[in-house]
Amino acid sequence: SAVASTLGNTKEEVDDLLEKYAFRNTGWFANDDHEKLGMSPTRRGDSLEFKFKDTQRPVQSITMFYMKSHGQKWEGSELLVRVLSNDVLLVEDVLEGIHEKNTSEIYTYNRKLKTTSGASSVKLELIGGNTFKVMGLALCKQQQQQQQQATT
Repeated sequence: SAVASTLGNTKEEVDDLLEKYAFRNTGWFANDDHEKLGMSPTRRGDSLEFKFKDTQRPVQSITMFYMKSHGQKWEGSELLVRVLSNDVLLVEDVLEGIHEKNTSEIYTYNRKLKTTSGASSVKLELIGGNTFKVMGLALCKQQQQQQQQATT
């Protein structure tokens, strides 16, 4: 089964989702510049962290939609993605927010986790440049198979 959240249709709805679901939010806000709604950090070093407590249905994959753009504003734009399971680092990736095209486009980041315990937290941190934009986040859970042993 999957757990997913659309960001909403307005900046207010995105801010409400950030307030409701973010475990820790340092500087991230709803951003709809150029009529492209998403979440952005205010400055380098800002982070956004989500924690998951449902150990019966652990998060097994993460999909994020993010924007790449062009120009001076996007130079050096890098987002650090960290996925942890009970303080053990499972994934550490760096996503670039700039590309060579003269357009702003949505890209997809997808990671399947190679653990049965699943993710306990996801942390996003702006480590390069001055901006980044996350357009959506989906966390997919799989029910753990319960094994039954026959007794004789």
